[in-house]
Amino acid sequence: MGRRLGRRSGQSAVRLMRQEYLFLFCLVILTLAVYWPVQHFDFINLDDDLYITDNPAMKEGLTWDNLHWAFSSDPVRVICNWHPVTWISLFLDCSLFGLNPYGYHIVNVLIHILNVLMLFAISYRMTKEIWLSAFTALLFAIHPVHVESVVWIAERKDVLCAFFSILTMGAYILYTERKTVGMYLLMTLFFVFGLMSKAMAVTLPLVLLLLDYWPLNRLPASTKETQHKRQIIWRLLLEKIPLLVLSGLFSMIAFDSQREAGAVMFSIPFGIRTGNALQSYVIYLKKMVWPVNLSVFYPYPAVLLWFRVVGCALVLAGISFFVAAYRKKFPFLVTGWLWYLITLLPVIGIVQIGHQAYADRYMYLPSVGIILMVVWGSAMLPRLMQVRTIVLAIFVAVVLSLLMGAARQQVDFWRNSRTIFEHALEVTQNNYLAHTNLAVALFSAGDVTSAIEHLNEAIRIKPNYALAYYNRGVGLYSRGRWDEAALEFRKSIQLDPSRARSYIALGDALLQKGDYHNAISVFQQALLRRPRDAETLSNIGVAWMRLGDNRQAALHFKRALQSDPGLKMAAENLKHIQM
Repeated sequence: MGRRLGRRSGQSAVRLMRQEYLFLFCLVILTLAVYWPVQHFDFINLDDDLYITDNPAMKEGLTWDNLHWAFSSDPVRVICNWHPVTWISLFLDCSLFGLNPYGYHIVNVLIHILNVLMLFAISYRMTKEIWLSAFTALLFAIHPVHVESVVWIAERKDVLCAFFSILTMGAYILYTERKTVGMYLLMTLFFVFGLMSKAMAVTLPLVLLLLDYWPLNRLPASTKETQHKRQIIWRLLLEKIPLLVLSGLFSMIAFDSQREAGAVMFSIPFGIRTGNALQSYVIYLKKMVWPVNLSVFYPYPAVLLWFRVVGCALVLAGISFFVAAYRKKFPFLVTGWLWYLITLLPVIGIVQIGHQAYADRYMYLPSVGIILMVVWGSAMLPRLMQVRTIVLAIFVAVVLSLLMGAARQQVDFWRNSRTIFEHALEVTQNNYLAHTNLAVALFSAGDVTSAIEHLNEAIRIKPNYALAYYNRGVGLYSRGRWDEAALEFRKSIQLDPSRARSYIALGDALLQKGDYHNAISVFQQALLRRPRDAETLSNIGVAWMRLGDNRQAALHFKRALQSDPGLKMAAENLKHIQM
């Protein structure tokens, strides 16, 4: 009899393992079905240029110098963030693929697939519910709101941060089972890597506390043993103290980096920021349920309608009250809802970073909380509402099909800069950034007239937008109108003195006018903001050469070649003056 039971148990284990592999295979195939076209996509001219195409350091790939650079404060001047692990991954891509966007896109998709598979694995490990875990991972894999994080190369930090965050959760689950120092250290290491990918991971220790509540059930179920329960809660909190200390440290680093780079919007009143935050929480919920009209950029509202803000506050309070009321019967609601609220806190806008009102990419990991609520809640429907399982299955299949179709369509909008910003203008209003970046794409296509029209519209919408003046200067420069271009570049510098590219462009315009001394002065200002820029060093050399000072010219051409040995202009000019 014992042998028969053993044989049956072994057969069940094999059958379950095959089922797991089948789910994993299906998750990979369905994710690829959505994201397969990205292999043919270009870089886009929003942050991809700062990270990769216009970044002098990126040309060298992964070197010891760039490894040191990634951990220094220099990258903060480039992109307003300190995330060395993200930089290292991009340097590695450059070493493997050069400046071909194909490889960068594929790596983003592969990391997303790993995130999907790991989410399935840890959900199944915690809940022992294979179907619900697969459904959770599938919704995460194909939801349209995640497209931005996966397809936008500059958002490598999103998928990478999530990768290490999920690894941290996995290591934490193993730690709760084994309680070894080695597993705790491994968990902490993954957490640090997540923080060094994107500081949004700072809320992860609180997520681990939510997992303690459900589904790990590390809190005692009985409310009678109050003293014992308090001891357990304190023990669980003490477990997280080292992680919370790291969160505090990286929060300060992130804030200082953003403040130093001028990305913190102190000019927006606290009441406006709070109102926008409440509204954003509800907007994100709406996007999870009805993911249409997604845009790469959502302008900050010029005016907040307070009746909408109050309405959003009531919605959030109502959901919170419902979750609290049914916490014992449906504990997954508590974990899911608080996961959503807490993980969005760093980017919800109480401390406003950047000019956007909200962003789809911010939902990459927070959406898991809502997905947990939906998936485990839907599993209750047949019992609570007498819904037949077959009806629910058909409904789920239809929803998944619609989500896959919407996600695939959203992926297509990211084909290049022109398609993504044209779409942004279709689905948003007063989108000055979309007008500006579409103009840059039109410049590249040779349509200078249309580009300048879009820049004029961007400046009409936002008269103090430095980047629009800079790009309008680029358009005038391309037509040989040096004086007018110089005025635009000066206006851009006046509005935003931190941008190295504005100084470089102004220096180029002055160089073309023959104003060599002023050009050198402006280029020196650019070097303060971008010390290793080879083209700027070369341009200073050109200015000195035209002033007849070949010694200074040669010095700067050599410095340019040290920064970029492949810069032909510097090499040819150096050879010319040494003849």
